[in-house]
Amino acid sequence: MLSKGDRVWCTFTLYNVLSLLFGLLVTGVAAWLVADKPSFFYITQLEELQEIEESPGSLIDDGAYVVLGIGVAILIQSLVGCLGAGLGCGGRGRGCLLTYGGVLSLVIVLEIVAVVLVLTVYMKEIGEKIRLYLESSLQDYINPGTGVAVIWDNMMEGLGCCGANNFTDFQQLYTGDQVIPESCCVRNGTQLLDPACVQLPTDDIANLDGCVSMLAPSAVPALALTAAVVVVFQIAGVILACCLGRHVEEKREWYEMTSL
Repeated sequence: MLSKGDRVWCTFTLYNVLSLLFGLLVTGVAAWLVADKPSFFYITQLEELQEIEESPGSLIDDGAYVVLGIGVAILIQSLVGCLGAGLGCGGRGRGCLLTYGGVLSLVIVLEIVAVVLVLTVYMKEIGEKIRLYLESSLQDYINPGTGVAVIWDNMMEGLGCCGANNFTDFQQLYTGDQVIPESCCVRNGTQLLDPACVQLPTDDIANLDGCVSMLAPSAVPALALTAAVVVVFQIAGVILACCLGRHVEEKREWYEMTSL
């Protein structure tokens, strides 16, 4: 029967193997997006995004590099943890485990600081960039060759919004009697509640608020929840690494540990 120390070792090893696999997945997907964006969009059936993101330095390009950096960091963290577990007892293994725990603790602190800064200091600036990006992409809404309308329609129907700032964003796009697209109208099942809403929109039959105001409230709890899950997972790794590094013995084999 495994001792407590052995169970800690097995749990820590499994933790790092799973982290390693996840890091490989994140790094591989991000590297694919950075290296060959057209094939990524084609395989994932997201060609519409490729049409929007043609200019260099776009949000998707920047996001891909950020995700790639996160994936590489996860790989390094997992490899160091696996190395420490593999070396086991002795100065090298213990030092590697304690270093792993210390570095991961520092990363956790930096992540918490970064999330707090984003939510309290830079949220307004990020919201402004999102607004400008949405306004820019909306200019191609009526151009059928870009596929922008597909993304906008899905977002407006899902969030119950219309345009970037409000429904008046479409007034400069339509030249006839129509002032908003059907995706801004309230539906009764699959049918429009009032077909006249595309010409005479009101609060009762159409969504008139902008999508920017809808995205911000939903982005904050999503970011906070994601950060909380990541931090809890990393704290578990720190605890396992410190427990394992503290209780292994200097003169015993790597798989033999003292009871915790």
